[in-house]
Amino acid sequence: MACDLIYVTCLFAIKISILSFYYRLFSSLSRIFGKAVYVVAVLTFVGWVTAFLILLCQCKPFAYAFDKSINGHCVDFHTICKVTSVINVLINIVLLTLPLPVVWHLRVSRGRKLAVSGMFMLGAS
Repeated sequence: MACDLIYVTCLFAIKISILSFYYRLFSSLSRIFGKAVYVVAVLTFVGWVTAFLILLCQCKPFAYAFDKSINGHCVDFHTICKVTSVINVLINIVLLTLPLPVVWHLRVSRGRKLAVSGMFMLGAS
């Protein structure tokens, strides 16, 4: 359970650092982009809190997670993994596509726009 909580927290920290980078890089070019970064940051935070609480409260009573000799039950861990994976994939898609409209409105050649877009999309691999 502790590893799962650390994993979810690390994912959150990475996503927030990417959003901070985007905000610092592009917010002066577009006010709408700055607001979009805040919205995605809030959604990321809500996803983290949700996943953290679900992982923390997956067993009733809490002690059953560590001691299976007492009476209790846990939520199916595979279901938890599927739900959190879907949330993470959706947020990752948003993170990858968020800077593209700003990049495509830059006053540079189409080749440079493609190159810069490609650099941002490298996070997908």
